[in-house]
This record gives sequence, structure tokens and C-alpha cells, in this order.
Amino acid sequence: MRTIFSGNRHGFTLIEVIVSIVLAAILGTMLTQFIGANLSRSAQAVGNTQTGLEVKAVMEQITNDYRLWLESDAKTPGASLYGTFKTKAESYSSGGISVSTSTAGFEIDPGNDGGLEIMQVTVSAAPVSDPAKTQILQSIFTHVP
Repeated sequence: MRTIFSGNRHGFTLIEVIVSIVLAAILGTMLTQFIGANLSRSAQAVGNTQTGLEVKAVMEQITNDYRLWLESDAKTPGASLYGTFKTKAESYSSGGISVSTSTAGFEIDPGNDGGLEIMQVTVSAAPVSDPAKTQILQSIFTHVP
């Protein structure tokens, strides 16, 4: 027995299925390209933020050590900010974080009557994701003997 189909067909033709698959593949490729580019940019932003937080944490540790130094060692006669605290501050250099100290290049006490000591501390680090965006944090510490 032979079945004869009438004008009401159900389903898709092979051409319609192939065209649908090709269009889905093109849209999927475009979507993958768009998401991939955004994910890589997102990773750079996260890396930059993480590096900034690490630099800030190191500067906070140095500031805390400075306050402790002022409360204890700075009161001893002959205590020098740059002479004794410099080594402590520079000990935080590790990994990608660099800490440098220097005497400030400006004169605050022109009469030289107070014996004011000034030390500039610079903490810097370059994010691994984007080394061109080095983050720098500077602070100035003072001491009057």
C-alpha cells in the first residue's frame, strides 16, 4: 500500500536545516569573538586593581612601622629617620613590588634650626597583565630629633 502525501507537509527540508545550522554557526562565532575580547580586557582590569591593592598594602605596612618607630626608637638620642628606618622600609621589596627611599629634594626648614629630617618612600609595581601601567604610590615621612 502506497501512501500519498497531500499538500500539508510537516517538518523541514534538508536545505532549510543546513541554512539554519550555517546561520547558527556564524552567530556562534561572532558571539565567541565578542565574549573572548571582553574577557581578556576584564582580566587586565582585575590585574591592575590587584596590583594597586598590593602597593597600597605595602605602603600601609610601612606607615604602620613608621608610627611604631616614632613611638619607640625615634625617642632615643641620635636616632635618624633615614639612617634607621630606611632599611626597614626597603625590606618590603619582593616579587614585583619595588620600595625605594630617598631624602627629599626640597628644603622645609631653611633656618636649619629644627633639624627636620625628611624621607620620601616610593612603592611601585607593574601588573603582570599590563606591565606598561606601573602603579606608583609615594609618601613623605618626617622626624624632628
